[in-house]
This record gives sequence, structure tokens and C-alpha cells, in this order.
Amino acid sequence: MIYKLDTLIARVALAVLLCILCTNCYPPMKAPLRVKPVSGQEVKREPDPSVIQPGVTTRAEIVREFAAFDTGWKAEQLFLGRWLRSGFVMNGGRDWGGQILAVEFDGKGIVDRYHVFSDNEFLRGEDSFLLTSVDTDPSDEQPSRDPSLESILGYPISADQIEKLSCWRYARVYSPATTNPRDFGLVIHLKEKVYLDRGGRERGVSMISLETDILTVVRVVRFLRMSRERR
Repeated sequence: MIYKLDTLIARVALAVLLCILCTNCYPPMKAPLRVKPVSGQEVKREPDPSVIQPGVTTRAEIVREFAAFDTGWKAEQLFLGRWLRSGFVMNGGRDWGGQILAVEFDGKGIVDRYHVFSDNEFLRGEDSFLLTSVDTDPSDEQPSRDPSLESILGYPISADQIEKLSCWRYARVYSPATTNPRDFGLVIHLKEKVYLDRGGRERGVSMISLETDILTVVRVVRFLRMSRERR
């Protein structure tokens, strides 16, 4: 009887341990689609970019049609929209993924081309749209508080120290700040460890995770692309 009791206790302990260990690897589960525009109030469906007709649709029509998704980027040749979508839950939280709509206009305010990026596609910076183009007229870009961006988002690092950018999954799932389409969970991956002052002590880091606004992230991506293509 004592042997059976010990065996039962051992099995229960093992089951509890497995539950604890599996908490962090719980697979995503499908859930009803939720969409959050910049305007804040959730909507039932994502915007439909197929209504945009290059050579026909005007800037005024774009601003009106996608008003709820407008990030506030101030430029005559570019409309920048963003929204969050979630069709999954994981580890007790919603997994939110961002979508970015970039619309480029010609000199007459007519759509020249447009594209929808996922956050990850955008951060890879492989697209040739005006959003990340090095040929953009500087006068058409929303001004940056730090035009040189040599100190990236307040950290004493330069463009040539950065390997790549990615999305911060923890922020995307759990942080209230990054469930607003104006905000962004960003990870800066460094080529080598850098030593930053943390509470009076230097600490070596190879990644910097932070929350910032989408307009700043766009400027950082464009700046990094310009820096790399000029080398």
C-alpha cells in the first residue's frame, strides 16, 4: 500500500513538473480574429487594400478609406497605415501581429504603387518601396528628433554595429503597450556584444529589446538601409 502511494505521489509530481515545463512551449491555438486599428476601437475585419487602383485612386480617397489605420506619417508621397491582427492565443495571451500598408503617390497625388508588409517582412528591409528606399526626397520624410540616428533609440550604438532587427514576441503577446498599432516591440540584434551602463555597472548585451512607436521604427529601418547601401 505504501509502495502504491509513493508511486502515485511520484506520478503526480512528474505530471506537475511536465505542466510547468510545457507552459513555455504551449502551442498556439486558433481563436476568433480580432483586428485593432490605430483609432483604437476593434473592428471585425482587416482593411481591404484591393480597393486601391494604381493610376486611379487619389491620396484623398486613401486617407478617407483607411482613416482608422493612419499612423500619422506626414509626407506628401507616402501614406503609412498599420493595424494589429490576432487569430491565435498562446500561454494565456493573445498573439498580435502587425500589418503595415505603404502607399506611394506620384507628383499629382495619384497612387503609384502600394504594398502590405507583415512586421517581419518590413524589418528585413528587402522591399524597394518608398518606405525603405534610399532615394526618398528628405523633404518628404517625417522629421526625426535625432536626424543622424547615430545613437540608436537612445543607446550608444551605431549603424555598423547592428546585424538585424526583429519583432519582440514577448511584447507582442503580453505587453499592453504593443497591443496599440502606434507602438512596436523591437529587438536590435548586434554583431558583437556591446557593454552598456546598467545601474552603474557595465553589462555586455548582444540584443536590445525595447518598446517604441512605429514612426521611429520606420526611420530606423530607412536609416540602416541608407547606411548599408552607402558603404
